[in-house]
Amino acid sequence: MSSIGKVVISLIEKHSHNEVIDIMEMATSMGISVSNVEMEATTDVATMRQGEDDTRPKIELNTTNTLEQNYTLVALLLADCLIAPKKLQREGFKYEIFFLKDLRQFRLSRTFLLATRLAIPEQIINQIDTFGFNIDAYIGKTNYLPSFVNNMIKNSNANFIVINNLLGGMSIEHLYKGKG
Repeated sequence: MSSIGKVVISLIEKHSHNEVIDIMEMATSMGISVSNVEMEATTDVATMRQGEDDTRPKIELNTTNTLEQNYTLVALLLADCLIAPKKLQREGFKYEIFFLKDLRQFRLSRTFLLATRLAIPEQIINQIDTFGFNIDAYIGKTNYLPSFVNNMIKNSNANFIVINNLLGGMSIEHLYKGKG
C-alpha cells in the first residue's frame, strides 16, 4: 500500500469516535482550513482550492448550508482532493446545491465511495444490509445528510480504494504538518 494509503487509513482510525467519524476534525488534522462564507452565486454550496500565500487546501462553505450539508460536503471535498490533487492545484473544486439534491446518481463514483469511507466507519458500512441494523437510528447519530448515508456501498472499503490506485498522486507533506 502506498504511503498516502497508509495516511488515509490512519486518518480514518484516528477520527473514529463511537461509530462516527468527525470529518471536520479530520480536515483540520490534514492542515485544511474550513470556513463559512457568503457565496456570490446562490446555487454554490462549497468550494475547495489551494491558498495563494499558504498552498494548503482551503474549504469554503456557504453560510446558508445546514450542518448536515456541510459535513457531507467536507467529506466529498476531502475525497476529491485525495483523488485529483492536480485539479485542486489548478482550478479547485466547486459544488452546487443541485449535486446534493440527487446523491444517489453519484453513489458509484470514486469520490462518493471514498467520501463515505472517510465519513462512516467500516464496521457500520459492513452492517448496512444485515437484518436488524437500524440505518435511521445511525443517521440520527451522524451529522451527514440522510441521502449520503443511505447511499453508501458495502464491499468497497478504503483499503480497496487505496490499493486499486483510485487516489491521485497527492503530495502528502501537508498532511504531516497539520495547521499552518
